[in-house]
Amino acid sequence: MGPAPAGTETIEAETLMSKVKPGMSLLLFPEMETPEADPILIADVDWSHSRRSTLFHCPRQYYYEYFGSNLRKAKADPRKEKLRSLKTLKNRFERAGEILHFIIRTFFKKAQQGELWEVDRLTSWAGALMAKDVAYSRNLKNGDASSQVFPPVALLEFYYGHPDREQQLVEITKRLDSALRNFYCSSEIYPLRQAGTRAGSLVETRVLIPNVECAASGVVDLAFEEGGRWYIADWKMGSSESVENLQLFAYGLWAHAAFKVPAEALRLCLVSLAAGKLKTFQVTETELNAARVRIIEDAQCMATLIRYGLEGVEEAFTPCAQARVCRLCAFQEICPEGQVARS
Repeated sequence: MGPAPAGTETIEAETLMSKVKPGMSLLLFPEMETPEADPILIADVDWSHSRRSTLFHCPRQYYYEYFGSNLRKAKADPRKEKLRSLKTLKNRFERAGEILHFIIRTFFKKAQQGELWEVDRLTSWAGALMAKDVAYSRNLKNGDASSQVFPPVALLEFYYGHPDREQQLVEITKRLDSALRNFYCSSEIYPLRQAGTRAGSLVETRVLIPNVECAASGVVDLAFEEGGRWYIADWKMGSSESVENLQLFAYGLWAHAAFKVPAEALRLCLVSLAAGKLKTFQVTETELNAARVRIIEDAQCMATLIRYGLEGVEEAFTPCAQARVCRLCAFQEICPEGQVARS
């Protein structure tokens, strides 16, 4: 799931969403003649929370990520090979989130098989994975990004030569260590951790969101039944104070249909591992319907962009040109506005 990288370093999609709404999507490129949205195309849209976050974060990055670097789309884009190479870069927040979810998933899988790992084993493994990434990335030169299997991963802070990259990775490694210790030791999170060790609990399960007119999917970090209620949990490495809840409510739509339970029997759990805190939401039909409408609106916005993306019309995707965003973008090397914004 992706992790949500708090503060200036973890820029939520809703920062831009407060200014750009799905119904305003055509205004992203007013200078272009834009055809009417074709409702039929909504069925061709692949929606996920990470996709919609990227789009409302930076439309240009959305093009690079889902069209320009895709072998089957934007075939006329002459930078295809370069884009595919840059796509393998991860910023430190993305990578720490990946490692966090990977280790928690492994912890649960081992526990369900009868092997309970201690917290020091989790944190030392996380530190070792990050150290391998750093060692590999130190030898990167601009232009040398290449596909690598997990691990190691090329860290963009090294690829783009951030002057404070060494300290940045020391700090994110400490945050990763703290997040895993909170996962293991927090009394608030304890009920979820114990439930995840039980046979039958769903761990990092890919799900399809029903009744939203498009192909909508996601990965549920943890789901389990207890006392006639279904609990859906989502791990966040940063603070949960600014996290928008559409992702969780989308999973609520899935659980509502998959388990055939009333909305009131669902509990959505947002877990802030930075603080070891848990927020639990009781769901209503009204809230689920609102989430469904928002996903459909997102899909309508995405549908208007499909033909431009397929044809490689990069100009239809306006760059955000915000320095804090651009510095964490893997594609800044080929985005002129991104280069100017971060200079």
